[in-house]
Amino acid sequence: MPPDQNELGWKETVRMNPLESCIVALRPVAPTLPFEVPNSIRLIDPTMPEGTVLSGGPWGFTDPIAEPVTVINHEVNFGWEYVYHCHLLGHEEMDMMHAVPFAVAPRAPSILNLTLLNGPRRIQLSWHDNSISETGFIIQRADDVNFTTGLVTFTVGADVTIYTDTTIVNNKAYYYRVQANNVVGDTAIYPAPSIGFPSVSMASAFSNTVTFGPPTITTSSNLPPGEVGVPYSQTLTAINGIKPYTWSISVGALPPGLTLITFQVTDSVGGIATKQIRIRIDPGPTITTLNLPPARLNRPYSTTLSANGGTTPYTWSISVGTLPPGLTLNPTTGVISGTPTITVLSHFTVRVTDILGSTATRALSIQVNP
Repeated sequence: MPPDQNELGWKETVRMNPLESCIVALRPVAPTLPFEVPNSIRLIDPTMPEGTVLSGGPWGFTDPIAEPVTVINHEVNFGWEYVYHCHLLGHEEMDMMHAVPFAVAPRAPSILNLTLLNGPRRIQLSWHDNSISETGFIIQRADDVNFTTGLVTFTVGADVTIYTDTTIVNNKAYYYRVQANNVVGDTAIYPAPSIGFPSVSMASAFSNTVTFGPPTITTSSNLPPGEVGVPYSQTLTAINGIKPYTWSISVGALPPGLTLITFQVTDSVGGIATKQIRIRIDPGPTITTLNLPPARLNRPYSTTLSANGGTTPYTWSISVGTLPPGLTLNPTTGVISGTPTITVLSHFTVRVTDILGSTATRALSIQVNP
């Protein structure tokens, strides 16, 4: 049955006949809405002044374990408040109304930012409040991105969007995230032996995660090898900390040779990270062919130049002189091949160049016999 014209909200009506028994179980459900519904925060008895001692039913108030309690009229968060209304038709004075608190999670905060403050050093967090129904925010800090180790929780009240963490220590990484919280129910503390009244806490999803800590060197422990006599350049990288970074060598020295060096990076506020990184410096290529076999006039000829060292692949060329007429050098394979056309003793110099530009040369000759 739809609401009457003088009613607002949602309405469900159950009609019964006289002398009929009925049990009605209702389960409130939050519908999908394009807007957020605010909490119903009101006095327990809106008809009485705040601070008034409420009388309760015929036997007064009791808590969930049947302990008598004195209830002072105060504000309580009823969440999305529903109301039971029982009415006997024909007997206007015979009715009953009862509030039903309904806890709904608030919308998650967003745009979490981190700022480092000095004097003393502390971290200031700020975020965007996207909800109108939170009763506070929960800030989580952990030692890992999954928030499984070193978890610490801080809380702030509703509508607060800044928190300053004054408990950080130097050279330690921290991860932060925030969620909104909505506590529905009577949270007042009642004197023992009463246990008070139950409340429900509904939390939003978490915001984005931000991190702070000393820098971490992300460069691989093994840099690409270099070669003697070839210009070398590699950029070290780091994350976290506060830029700009300052790089230095804390242990060891730059090559020559096979060297293990400890690099250190220091951020702008004194955070330090070190990492051992290996740089291998190889000798350039060396031509290992010492002599070439003789050729015969008008007979097919083939021989392969060889080299070692450097970084392959190689490129072969003739830097001085020429090959005997009819022979050519393959620049990729180093094969000298063809059919000589004249008898001659040719002297020439071969050059090998590796992929890094390092070169080696060797003087050779080929005798073409009749």
